[in-house]
Amino acid sequence: MKLPSLLLLLLLFFIKSTLFSQVLKNVTIHLDGAGQVADVKYIASIDKYILVGKFTSVDGSPANNIALLDADFNFVSANFPPINNEIKAVEVFGNNVYIGGSFTTVDGHPQLGLARFIITAPPISGNPYVVTDQPSFQPINSTGVFESVNDMDMNGAEIIATGLFYDNPRKGILAFNASSGTVSNKFAPDSDCFWAEASGVGFCGLTMKVKRVGLNYVLIGNRFENPYYETLYTSMMTFNPSGVTISGNTKPSYYNLVPGQANRNTSLCKINDSIIFTSIGKNAGYALGAFNTLNTAYYKVGLIDVPASDHAFEMYNGNFFYLNTTTNSIQRSTISTTGSGSTTVFHLTNTTAIPLNSNPEGTCEVDLFHVVKNLFFVSSDNLSTVGGQSRTGLAVICLEPENPKKMNNLWNAPQPQPPTPVPFELDTIVCAGNIKAYTVPPAMYAKGYKWTFNGPGVKYIISQNAAFVPTESQFSDGTGQELNGSIYSDQQFAYKIWLMFDESFTGGQLKVEPYSLCNTLTDYLLAKPVTANLVLAPLPAITIADSLVLSCLNDTLDLVVTSSTPAVNLSWIDQNGTIVPNDSIQLTKTGSLSISFPRYFQAIVKQNTGNMCRVRDSVFVNRNVVEPQLIISGTLPIWNCYTDSLQIVVIDTNSMAPESAVINSWNQLTSDYSNPNPLTIYSALDPLWFLAAYPSNGCVSTTNFPLSSDIASPVPQIAGFPNGFQQVGTISCLSDSLLVVLSDFNAVNTNNYWIYQGDTIQDSVWVTASDLSYSIADTLGGNLVTVTIDEYRMNPLNGCSTFGPLAAVVFDIRKPNLVSYTGVNTLTCSAANITLDHIPTFGVPTQGWLLPNGTSNGADTLVVNSTGEFYYEVVGNNGCVNIDTVTVQQTNELLFASSMDTLVCPGLSFNVNAVAIGPGTMVYSWSNGSQTINPTGIGGLDSLFIVQATNGSGCLGIDTLMARITSPIVATFEAFSSCGSGGFIQVDSIYGGGASALSDYLFAFNGGAYSSNYNFPVTQIAAYPLLIKDTLGCEYSFTTNITGEIQNPDVNFLVSTYNQVGDTIALVNISDFSDFDGVFWTFPTDVELIHATDSVAIFTAIDTGWYNIQFTGYLIDNSVNPADTCFYSFNKPVYFGNFALNFGDSVVDNSISNVQLYPNPIQAGQSQSVTLSFNLASLQQYEVLFTTSLGEILPYISDEGSAQDDVIKTYNLPALAAGTYLIHILAEYGAAQIKLVVQ
Repeated sequence: MKLPSLLLLLLLFFIKSTLFSQVLKNVTIHLDGAGQVADVKYIASIDKYILVGKFTSVDGSPANNIALLDADFNFVSANFPPINNEIKAVEVFGNNVYIGGSFTTVDGHPQLGLARFIITAPPISGNPYVVTDQPSFQPINSTGVFESVNDMDMNGAEIIATGLFYDNPRKGILAFNASSGTVSNKFAPDSDCFWAEASGVGFCGLTMKVKRVGLNYVLIGNRFENPYYETLYTSMMTFNPSGVTISGNTKPSYYNLVPGQANRNTSLCKINDSIIFTSIGKNAGYALGAFNTLNTAYYKVGLIDVPASDHAFEMYNGNFFYLNTTTNSIQRSTISTTGSGSTTVFHLTNTTAIPLNSNPEGTCEVDLFHVVKNLFFVSSDNLSTVGGQSRTGLAVICLEPENPKKMNNLWNAPQPQPPTPVPFELDTIVCAGNIKAYTVPPAMYAKGYKWTFNGPGVKYIISQNAAFVPTESQFSDGTGQELNGSIYSDQQFAYKIWLMFDESFTGGQLKVEPYSLCNTLTDYLLAKPVTANLVLAPLPAITIADSLVLSCLNDTLDLVVTSSTPAVNLSWIDQNGTIVPNDSIQLTKTGSLSISFPRYFQAIVKQNTGNMCRVRDSVFVNRNVVEPQLIISGTLPIWNCYTDSLQIVVIDTNSMAPESAVINSWNQLTSDYSNPNPLTIYSALDPLWFLAAYPSNGCVSTTNFPLSSDIASPVPQIAGFPNGFQQVGTISCLSDSLLVVLSDFNAVNTNNYWIYQGDTIQDSVWVTASDLSYSIADTLGGNLVTVTIDEYRMNPLNGCSTFGPLAAVVFDIRKPNLVSYTGVNTLTCSAANITLDHIPTFGVPTQGWLLPNGTSNGADTLVVNSTGEFYYEVVGNNGCVNIDTVTVQQTNELLFASSMDTLVCPGLSFNVNAVAIGPGTMVYSWSNGSQTINPTGIGGLDSLFIVQATNGSGCLGIDTLMARITSPIVATFEAFSSCGSGGFIQVDSIYGGGASALSDYLFAFNGGAYSSNYNFPVTQIAAYPLLIKDTLGCEYSFTTNITGEIQNPDVNFLVSTYNQVGDTIALVNISDFSDFDGVFWTFPTDVELIHATDSVAIFTAIDTGWYNIQFTGYLIDNSVNPADTCFYSFNKPVYFGNFALNFGDSVVDNSISNVQLYPNPIQAGQSQSVTLSFNLASLQQYEVLFTTSLGEILPYISDEGSAQDDVIKTYNLPALAAGTYLIHILAEYGAAQIKLVVQ
C-alpha cells in the first residue's frame, strides 16, 4: 500500500529532525511512600497545575488523590471534597475540571467514575482555592456495571471517557460537553464495541486508553469483539467524529493474542494526525506497532523490548519518548522511515536519556509518562531518583519550546512602505541599503529567541510591536545594534527581527532558535533552528569628485553625484547627518561658517527597483577662507581740544595669512578705499575704515576702528548747587550781600573765573545791594530784579572751555506800596477826637500806626484827640519799610445830625429837622427865615433848606437839607363777572408813591374804609371812586375805569410736566383772580397727595403714565335763595416715566433750561448759602419752592418773580439734617426740579 502525500511530508519532517536536550527541573514534589500521579493538566484560568492519581499527601500537605500546584510547583491549598478511590484521568475546560477513576463517591454522595468541579481563585488572597462540586453531573448510571474510568481526551468542547463500565446503552466509552457536562448520544448500541463473552457478563472489553487523532478517536484495550471475525478479538478500535466505528479494524495477520491476558495494551502515542504508536501483544511479550487511523494500515516499528509489566510512550516536538527498561531510563529518540506503502518501516534512533534508578523493589513501573506544555511529568509509586537527583513519586523534566515553523518575512519594500507586505524568498539576494524583516510564527512555550548571523555589515532591531517598521535613522541612532554572532531576546515580539545591511555585508546565514529556560536565566533549551541564506547582490555604480576647496574666490561649491545604473535614487548626507534627497548639495562660504573643515561629504546611490541595493562614496572638501585680521599699530591717540590731526597705522595679525595683506583706508571724498595706510585724519568725525585682502584666496576684511575723543566742555557748577545755571540767592533789606563760589564738577580740576560788572574774579564773588548791576538791570522798576553773572571755565586736561551765564541773583529791595491817607484829619467843635482809618496795603502782613514808643499797633485805625503828625508804617516781606505821614489839625466847625434828603407827600405840610453837635446852646438860622430847630414846608413848594448854627463859643456850622416829593401812583383795573348778577373790580397793576409792592398799599373803595383788599365785589360793573394810600400816608383818588373786557374768574397753577416715577412734585396757584370763596385740588386715585393748601400742593406717583391734575375755584351767589355756586376749573396733564430729564442740559417745554445749583452737595449741620441759576426762554412769572424728598414744604427758600433769560438767586440756609432735598422751579410755560444733597 502506498502512503498518502500527507504522510510523506510528515516522514520528511521526521527525517530532518535533530537532537535536543532536556533538563530535570529543580523542584521536588514529594508524594507519600506509595503515592503515584496518573495524570496532569494545566488550568490556564488560574495559572495552576492539577495532579490526580493515588496519593494521600503532596510535600507533606494532605491531598486526597488530587492537588493543585502553582507555576513554580509549590503546593496550593484547595478545598477539594473527599474522593473515595483512585483518580486516573483529568481534563480541564476553562475553570471546569473533570476527573475520571475508580471512585464511587465524592463528598459522601454517589458519583461513579466521573466527577465535575468548578475551581476559582479565593476572594481573599492566601485563602484556599474554591472548589465547587457539581453533584448533578452523573454520566454513568449506577444500575449498570462499573469498575473504573481509565482515560479521557479532549476534542474542542467535547470530552471522551473510556473504561470498564456498562450502563446501557453506553459500553466502556461515552462523550459529554465540557462546558455544560451534558452527555452526548454518541457510541450508541450496535455502533461501538460489541458483546464479548466474559464470565457471562457482557461488556465492551477492558478499555485502557483513548486518543483523538485528527478528527477520529482511537480506543485501545483488551478483548474487543471483532464484528468481522466473530471468533477473533482486537485490542484497538477507531471511531469517526460521530462515534461510529470505522470498518477494517482488524488485527494483523501475524498477531496472536494470548487468551486471558487482560490489561496488557495500555500504551497509546499520537505521532501525528493520522499515525499512532501502540504496543501489540505477542506470545513472547509486547512489540511496538504503527497504525494509520485514516486507512487502518499497519506498519512495523523497529522492535523495542518492553517487559510485560510496564510500557510507556510519549511524543513531543517530533521526538519519541519511551521508558527503556533495559537501561532503566527515559529514552528520547528521533523517528525515521524506510520503504514505502505497506512496506514502510518506522525506525527509532536513540539520542539522549535521563536515568531512573529503581528502588529495592526492582524496575521502575511508570504510572505517568506525560507532557504538559513543555514539561515532562514522570510518576511511579516506586520512583526514588531521576538523573541522580532525589525524587519521590513524581519528577518534572524541562523540554525545549515548540519547534519553529518556516521562517518568513512580513515586510520588504522601499520607503515609503506600500500598504500591504511584499513577500520574498528567504534564501534571498540582499545588499546595502536593504531593510528587511525576518520572522517565525510564535513558538509555543518559548521564553525567547536566539538569532545568529556570523559576518559584518548587519544591524538588527527586535520588533517593538506587531505593526513596528523601523526607519533607517533608527538603525543609525543607536537603536540598531550590530549582529555578528548570536543574541538572545525575550522581548514580546522577539520572534520577529528587522535587519539593515550596509556596504560591508558579504553574505551569510541567518538562524533563529526558540528557547525556554528551566532552572537558571542561562539554562537555555533550544528548539530546532530555522535558517535563511543571504546572498550579496551587485551594487549600483557611483561617480563623484575626489576633492574640492571652498575659498573666497570660489565661494560656492556644488557637490554632484551621478550613476550609470538605471532606476536609482541619488542623495547626500549633509554636515548634520541629514539625508538630502537630491543629486547635489551646495556649500557656500557664508552658509558653512558653522561647519568644521576639512571633512568628507557622503553621497548615496540606491536602487528603487530590483534588489534595492545602496552604495556610498565620499568627497573630501577643504575650506580656505582665511581673512586678514587688522589691529592698530601702537596705541590709538585720543582726540581732544588740543588736537588738530592724527596719523593711524594698521597691521595684519592673522598667523594663518597665506601672504602679506594689501591694506587701504577709506577716502571720504571719493567714497572708496583709495587712501593709503598710514592714514592722516583732521577731524574727530573722519571715518577709520580699513580694507585688507589676500590675493591668493580673494578673502577680504573691512575693519572700523572707533576713535576715542575727549572734547567735552567742562561742566559749570556753583558750590552747593547742581551743575548748570542756577538762581543762587536773593538780596533783600534783610540780607544785603551774598557770596557765590565756583566748584569743580565731578572732581575735574578746572580753572574757574567769574565775569561780573566788567571784572574777572577767580572762584568767588560778593554781590551786594549797592551793586551797580542792580540799577542797570532795573529798567522797569520791578519789585524783583534778576542780575546774571557770567563764568569762564577751562579743563587743562583736554583744553576744552565754556563761557556763559551761570548764576542769577534776585534783588528784592523795593519798598512795599503805600496808599496815601485821604480820610478825616481835622478835629472840630463837634468831635473832640477822630479815628484815622488808613487803607491797608494788600498782601503785606506787617503794617499799622506807629505809637509814641516807636512800635506799631498793627492796626489800620488810630484814635487821636490832639493835633500833630502821625505815621502809618508798612513793612514788606523783604524787610523794606514804607511810611505815610498824616498831619492832624484843629477847626471851629460844627457838624449836624440830620438827614440830607426827606421824601414827602405833594401839597402836604411837613417838618425838617437839623441838630448841631457840640457843646453850648445852639442858635439856628434857616434860609426861610425860621429860627427854630424844625421849620415847616409844603410838599412840592419847599424843597431846599439851608441852616446855620452857632454855640456862642466861636463854633460855626452850616448844613443843607432837601425835601423831595413822591412820584404819583399809577394803577389799572380789570373786571370779572360774578356767579350771579354783578361782578368784581380788581386792581390789575399798581406802582409809584411811597410803596414798592401791592401789599404795601391800602384801598378805600366807593367811600368805604381803607383795607389791603384790592378786589371789590360790585352789583354792576361801572366806574367807582377809589382812594389809594401809600406807606407815607400820601393819598390819591382814582376812578375804577376798566381796562379791557369783563373776564370770567379763572384759576391757574404751575407744575412740572415731565417727571420720573418717585419724584416729589409741587403745584403752585398762580390764578389772577383773588376773591374766590374757596379753592380745591382734584387728583387721580393712584396719585399720592402729600400736602395741599389754597396756594401749594405736593404729590408723587408710583407708576408711569399721564395723570390729569385739576384745580378749582368757586364763587357763592347769595343773591338767590337758595344760594348758587359757580365753579371755575383748570386741568393740566402731568407725565411720570422711568427716566429723569436732565434739566441742566436741555430745555423742557421751551421754558426752563440750564438749571444749576452750587455748591452741591453741602455739609450737614451748619448754616451756609447756595446759589440757584436757571434760564427762562420767555418773559413769564415763576415760583421757587423748597421741600424735603417726602414733599414737606420748608420755608427756607420761597421766591417768586417775573423774568426772562438768566435768573440767579442766592439763598441762606440754616443747618440742615443729612438727606436729599428738592428745589422746585415752576413757571408759566414749564417747571423743573433739582436735588440738593446734604451730607
